[in-house]
Amino acid sequence: MVYLAVFIQRLGITFVSLKNVALFGLRRMEELNKALVAKLGWEMAVNRGSFWVEALTAKYCRGRQFLAAPNQSRASWIWQGILQTREIVQAGLYWCIQEGKDVNIWCDPWVHDLPDFIPLLKQDVVVNSFINRIQDLIDPSSFTWRARLIRHLFEPISAKAILNLTS
Repeated sequence: MVYLAVFIQRLGITFVSLKNVALFGLRRMEELNKALVAKLGWEMAVNRGSFWVEALTAKYCRGRQFLAAPNQSRASWIWQGILQTREIVQAGLYWCIQEGKDVNIWCDPWVHDLPDFIPLLKQDVVVNSFINRIQDLIDPSSFTWRARLIRHLFEPISAKAILNLTS
């Protein structure tokens, strides 16, 4: 309880005492609840090793990732609450690049220095249909970015942000 009070104090929420009952402003409680449930959504998106994440994933995701899981009308109230936070989670989620074989260049958020984490393609550039994954932008012999290809495909700001990433 002390830890929760300190956390709530840091959020700038003030207590109003009335007969030993702490009352919050309704809006602040909704914001706090959304933030705490969004933390569960974040865990669903990034923490595959947790027992409760594995249990909910097996029950509700049915072979899909959390962000693509269907909304089921008969799902538990906690699952429905977690699903409602997907937009919040997705807004701050981007891929951490390792080998680059699982990340789609054009759809997945992966460049953390860009506003939407997705690089912008140059206008009038024709893209080879075999360039889809980040691994296609990395030289397999030196494990460095294929800088010339990146500068050819992407807008200068996007290319610079990509080249600043460590592969």
